Amino acid sequence: MPTQDQEKNSRQTFLSIVSHELKTPITSIQGFIQALQRKIESKRSPYSPYVLISDADLSQYNGHLNTIQAQVKRLNKLVDDILDISVLETGQLSMNWQEIDLPDLIAEICNRLQMNTKLHSILFKNPGQEIVISGDPDRLEKVFSNLILNSIKYSPNSNKIEITAEVKNGFCRVSIKDFGIGIYDDEKSKIFDLYYRGKNVNRNKVSGLGLGLYLSKQIVDLHKGSIGVDSVVGKGSTFFVDLPIKNTV
Repeated sequence: MPTQDQEKNSRQTFLSIVSHELKTPITSIQGFIQALQRKIESKRSPYSPYVLISDADLSQYNGHLNTIQAQVKRLNKLVDDILDISVLETGQLSMNWQEIDLPDLIAEICNRLQMNTKLHSILFKNPGQEIVISGDPDRLEKVFSNLILNSIKYSPNSNKIEITAEVKNGFCRVSIKDFGIGIYDDEKSKIFDLYYRGKNVNRNKVSGLGLGLYLSKQIVDLHKGSIGVDSVVGKGSTFFVDLPIKNTV
């Protein structure tokens, strides 16, 4: 019988191999999508350089390619999450520590995500002051992007997400508030567990594997911070991340 450590190592090895194997075809698909987009932008048929594409066909082709690209991005994010989890379990997740102006980072993330959503306004109340922390900008971008995208995903009948950043007791608290389905009280301590998803989530309409919040918590922990949620079912949720301001660690 394999020991618990052997099973864990086997799982990590499997996840790592599968993730790396998936990366190759994903990269290849992305390359072909970009090539087709360049071809279509020239209004030439992907099948013959001598055939011009009509405006109607051009719109249809672009729509199909955008759908494929969105699904490839989703798959790529899933593979990245699986890779991060396999590395996290070994305690070897690499961190690129830098001084970061946190409000600037949040503003950049909000602007980027706003370009990709038409149904929600992402409203960031910038404190208008420099708040410097020590952290890995790419890892923190993953955390805040995940929280904002979750807020959009779980508030289909709302049209806004509210974000604030404020200094509290040597920490910068970033809050992401939505007006969506909310979370039951008995689930608030579970939603940061690996693979956990809320029981009021319609799994037929809302995709997910329960990886994002687990990864977010692990990354915030590595920054000596904390993450939590306040929520009322049917009214929405506010996720908050507290990160130590530089020189207060």
